Parts: sequence; structure tokens; C-alpha cells
Amino acid sequence: MKVLLREWGHQQLRHFFGVDFWRTGQDQYYTQAMLKDETGEDAPCYRYHHSRWPMYTPESDGEFLNVYTEQVARLALGDDRRAYYLFSLARQAAQLAGDCAECGVAYGGSALLLCRIFGATGKKLYLFDSFKGLPAPNTTYDRYFRKGQMAASADAVRALLSEFQSMTEIRVGWMPTTFVVCLISWVHAPFW
Repeated sequence: MKVLLREWGHQQLRHFFGVDFWRTGQDQYYTQAMLKDETGEDAPCYRYHHSRWPMYTPESDGEFLNVYTEQVARLALGDDRRAYYLFSLARQAAQLAGDCAECGVAYGGSALLLCRIFGATGKKLYLFDSFKGLPAPNTTYDRYFRKGQMAASADAVRALLSEFQSMTEIRVGWMPTTFVVCLISWVHAPFW
């Protein structure tokens, strides 16, 4: 039954789209010219990834690759896709009035990425972390985390961000006691 339904579905898709894109991996109808019309100069950054529609790929974005270096990749708690989302949101936040913050700094990888984006904007980047790792988890909800996980050194983060010393302020301690009163337009709170 499943085989019949799948084959019927492929026949319907072939009839509707005129191609067997399930087997080719892409829709032959969607040309580079059409893509350029819709995305402009970003057209070369789009690739097919197991779907009918091309998707934006960060590994093709030169501006992203300038800030997402091997050092950031090694220290950030995530992959290049998550870093690209952070990069995109931070670029938009750079246009807003007010300063920015990161709650949960860990090893400083994403903070370094943010500093590189906000460096020329005049914004201050507040970095909040206990640097003692995570607090004791509630085992009902947090089965994958443990107390002290992601502990890091505040001094190591200061050294990493030394070239951005004038724009960063590291607040060591637990929130909300360390939270500063100021105009913050954007907060990155990485909840992995």
C-alpha cells in the first residue's frame, strides 16, 4: 500500500511540475535566472538541500565568512547554521537604537562574532554570565544538562575580546542581580 501511494504521489508531482525532482534532487524549472530575479546579488549563495526550493547557504556568504572564523567556530556552542542566524539577527539589531547584551557567554565564541558585527556601530555589548557553568537543573525538564556544565573563565573571555575592550562590559554573577539598567535593544540568550 505504501509503495502504491508513493508511486501515485510521484506521478502526481511529475504531472504537476513536469519533472521528477524527487529523483533529480532539484526542480529543473527553477532556473538561475529566476533565482537572480528574486534574490538579486545573493543568487550564488542559494543551493538545493533535499527540497524543491533552493535554500540560502551561509558557507557562500562572504560577509558572514569574514566574521565567522575558525576561532569563532571552535568557541561557539553551535554550528555554522546557528551562527548564521545569530549573524543575520545581529545585523538587523545593529540598525536599532540602544546597546546589546548576551546572557550566557560560555567560552566567548558568539560574543566574538557579535563584537565583530557591532564593532563599528558604537553600541556597547553587555555580557552576562556566572562563569561557574549552569545552575543545578530541574531534572523534570533538563535531563541533558548538569550543574557546572559550560563553565568557563571570565579572564579567558576578556583576553579573547581584548581588541573590543572599549565596547564590551562583562558582568560576572547570576541574573538578575548583575543585570544593568540601560537601554538594551537586543539580547542574545542562547538556549541550546
